Amino acid sequence: MPVSAELRLKRLYPGTVMKPSVRQILVPRPKTAKVGGKPLVGRELLGWVGEFLASVLGS
Repeated sequence: MPVSAELRLKRLYPGTVMKPSVRQILVPRPKTAKVGGKPLVGRELLGWVGEFLASVLGS
């Protein structure tokens, strides 16, 4: 992954960890609010995953 893409990913999804040696990207599970929010579940989580993949894969 180019450095510019890594920087963009970390900016859009704070807390992201890149592990190039094992080709993994770890992204914190989204919450309903930054402070005191509950983790997303169900359709909301699936929607977020779709947005995440589109932003990473550029689709």
